[in-house]
Amino acid sequence: MFLRLIVLTVRKVIIAGNWKMFKTQTEAQEFLQGFTSHLDDTPEDREVVLCVPFTTLGVMSTSLHGSRILPGAQNIHWEDSGAYTGEISGPMLLEFGIRYVVVGHSERRQYFGETDETVNLRLKAAQRHGLTPILCVGETKQQRDAGDTEQVIFSQLEKDLIGVDQNNLVIAYEPIWAIGTGDTCETKEANRVIGLIRSKLVNSNVTIQYGGSVKSDNIDEIMAQPEIDGALVAHQKVMTFFNPLNIRETSFEWGKRTYIMGVLNVTPDSFSDGGDFNTLEMALYQAQQMVEAGVDIIDIGGQSTRPGAEIVSLETELNRVIPLIETIRNSSDKLLTNIPISVDTTHSQVAEVAVKTGADIINDISGATFDAKMLSMVAKLNVPIILMHLRGTPKTMQTLTDYQDLIGELEWFLQERIKEAIAQKIKPQNIIIDPGIGFAKTFEQNLEILRNLTKLRSLNCPILVGTSRKSFIGHILNQPDPKQRVWGTAATCVAAIANGADILRVHDVKEMVDVSRVADAIYRVILEKD
Repeated sequence: MFLRLIVLTVRKVIIAGNWKMFKTQTEAQEFLQGFTSHLDDTPEDREVVLCVPFTTLGVMSTSLHGSRILPGAQNIHWEDSGAYTGEISGPMLLEFGIRYVVVGHSERRQYFGETDETVNLRLKAAQRHGLTPILCVGETKQQRDAGDTEQVIFSQLEKDLIGVDQNNLVIAYEPIWAIGTGDTCETKEANRVIGLIRSKLVNSNVTIQYGGSVKSDNIDEIMAQPEIDGALVAHQKVMTFFNPLNIRETSFEWGKRTYIMGVLNVTPDSFSDGGDFNTLEMALYQAQQMVEAGVDIIDIGGQSTRPGAEIVSLETELNRVIPLIETIRNSSDKLLTNIPISVDTTHSQVAEVAVKTGADIINDISGATFDAKMLSMVAKLNVPIILMHLRGTPKTMQTLTDYQDLIGELEWFLQERIKEAIAQKIKPQNIIIDPGIGFAKTFEQNLEILRNLTKLRSLNCPILVGTSRKSFIGHILNQPDPKQRVWGTAATCVAAIANGADILRVHDVKEMVDVSRVADAIYRVILEKD
């Protein structure tokens, strides 16, 4: 079961899928509300259709009412009445206001015994009730390797389309071997196959799309092909295609790779590097070193957030942070001048001055709970914000680690902060979440978060993870010196990437850039399946 999004233009269609079955109606509704807000900037000439599993149809039709997104479904039974397992009839779909329905998904053919005969019955049932079916066709790896691609697809079309009105039809060429594998058909080859499909149809104007490991780095090329009318992609990728996070000269394409945020604390008392960079000259040199090592974001902090840290005055924090931002932005080094800068602060006044000076992102460890004006200020500044989970304050947090359901509370807290941020007019694509490893968490709880990080992906926001040099790593290694925890940090970074992290906040940039590149090569293909 998965979600599909269809965006219809004059001849361009994008269908997106998410391998996700919601546990509750509430969870489904929260996703849909958040998802619709991600598409606010989609061009008005596109018709958007969201296709969901049958268990979510009711809440979807309610959540999408009045929005620009039309409701769609996945699968349809060929009979109009009776009880069906995992399927729904045409009359029932009409009651929910459904317009489109996916039929013959390639993996149903391979793993669930779907035959061309049943696909044909489903297509005709959809059209009988005025629905537009989306027919998926494609070959297995064995069939491709044997050179049977065209034969297999033509056979499917010949049997599937018996008695089907081609004036009310969408077709998706979806190679089974490319679904969620990271492998994708060569663009020219996909264009050729789709051209052949079109040549076999009575109506050559049928919308035909390509699907199978479509990603942000090949979507434009696919969409530019003359025979291809669109692409089938994961719903997370659709958010990126429509609303990528662009900061200065960097475009953050979530899911494509892991981004590295370098820690630059200009404080005398941070747990790992306190005092190392608390002069302007040393801080600037460290920023240059990070840029040369391949950092994507520099995170500047003027208030220590180590366990037990005392809060400094607003004036002190400003005096630590602002001169460094000014110096970086006025640097003669073009790479340094254009590096995205985040500011680690919980004060809206610091956020305002920092952004006006040249900062690009606000990193709030309190999830914007310490300062009631933070969210409205960030909305006014129109910059991204990182919302982190925390109990208490840095001074008290390690006494507040008694959770009944750690992961459940993390999800609930971050979901509520996301809702409030959107209510305060912060754009959904400007929200990043952080589970707050090391903040009001015990040694065991930090490990539990890393193991269950994938559960936070349902919140549909990029995930930042900050494990760098933290005490739980020292506990495992029996290493009291934070600076000697580099390779322990590396292990946690790999675990985070494997479980869906988008940004790693680290001290040792050079090492973690290498670690993330290798981990991405291993795990990003797997993440495409979700």
